[in-house]
Amino acid sequence: THEIKTPLGIIAGYSELLEDATTQESREKYISIINEQIERINSIVLTMLELSRLESGKIELNNYYVSLSELVEEVIDDFEYELEKKQLHVVKEYEVVDLDCDPIQIERVINNLTSNAIKHTEEHGTITYRIMKHRFEIENEGHHLSQEEMESIWEAYISKDQGGTGLGLPIVKAILERHGYHFGVENTEKGVLFYFE
Repeated sequence: THEIKTPLGIIAGYSELLEDATTQESREKYISIINEQIERINSIVLTMLELSRLESGKIELNNYYVSLSELVEEVIDDFEYELEKKQLHVVKEYEVVDLDCDPIQIERVINNLTSNAIKHTEEHGTITYRIMKHRFEIENEGHHLSQEEMESIWEAYISKDQGGTGLGLPIVKAILERHGYHFGVENTEKGVLFYFE
């Protein structure tokens, strides 16, 4: 409710300003802000629906063997702009692994973990991807998580960043549980590491 209440408040405020707008420039500005907030609400609702369907088991897995490194590379390519914007260094330590999984869902897992890593890595920092025979890891340089954060991080709507909905990691959890994978998070010497196996 809180996630949707904030953009609704912004929409209400700018709708009132729109009624009193005296120039075309200000009208266009207010309409643009309103449309951005509508897109945000739509994104939140779709993500909530996806999480609900995952947790209720209504999403059928379409499993087949796929190269895990190819999935990771596709995600890294998708985040090229964000990685370059923060001038982050990407380290890849890959073994050849073909994973029996639903590739669309596992790519979503890697996507959410990568987005999380980028948010919590300082500029010029390093994100490391490791693919081992029975384990995938993504480690980012950054602040350690407290014990309390480690326990709550998989719960819906728990988010440290202001722009996030707190739904990314719960979706990761739901997908990995549907696959029957073990997963977790731990602090490392450099920062924080997420894994599944």
